[in-house]
Amino acid sequence: MLLKKLTWAGVLIKSGETVVLVDPLGNTPGNQDKPFAAKLGNAQETFIDLKGIQKPNVILITHIHPDHFDPISIKEAFGEDIPVLIPTASIEIGKKFGLKNVIGVSIGDTKTFGDFRVSPTYSADGYGSPQVSWVIEGAGKRIIHSGDTLWHGNWWRIRGEFGKFDVACLPINGAVLDVAGLSEQTNHHACMIPEEAVEAAKILGANHLVPIHFKTFHNEPFYIETPNAVPRLLQKAKEREVNVTLLQPDQNLELL
Repeated sequence: MLLKKLTWAGVLIKSGETVVLVDPLGNTPGNQDKPFAAKLGNAQETFIDLKGIQKPNVILITHIHPDHFDPISIKEAFGEDIPVLIPTASIEIGKKFGLKNVIGVSIGDTKTFGDFRVSPTYSADGYGSPQVSWVIEGAGKRIIHSGDTLWHGNWWRIRGEFGKFDVACLPINGAVLDVAGLSEQTNHHACMIPEEAVEAAKILGANHLVPIHFKTFHNEPFYIETPNAVPRLLQKAKEREVNVTLLQPDQNLELL
């Protein structure tokens, strides 16, 4: 099995001829001036062109924030009929962009695509949008991708249900946002900070913690990444004996 890191939170997972994409992002979101939208600013690293990626069997979406769900790029790269799995509560939003094979999922569902079994599981969104983590199993390997989750109390439950993980793709940038339209702003981070990602990987029994959701966007004062994310991640991982596999966009991890 191969795992390729894409831009931001996106990953590609391949076994044989079966390809799964999770949260692929083709461009900087174009709605940053709308109320309730995160102002991410310009990307600080090059986007991977989705048109150059092998067409996937399915695309898994953790939630519908535009830095995780990019329907325009998906449709342009893979066509309107590509299967897209999305939390059931967001299915109508998913369909309105012209994708014709949007499938709603809830925790407890399991679906099979080629060599992979995919299952939505627990996640917690910082701004109330329905969110899932994705468990992808195949070729004797198990991967979890947790979008931009906050710390939550279900890590032990996930471990109990699925067992140990070969890879945990977890957010680390602990972003603090100023979002126009909210009744109150908060200085609390909207996704996990590096130390929390390490603790989650430890509980999940992950052989590899692959950090996601960092570096691409930092736009003060509207979207502020936690300071020194990668050094803090590596320091905490050393203390907790967690193996970090730091992948650059377009870099692969072979799971043998």
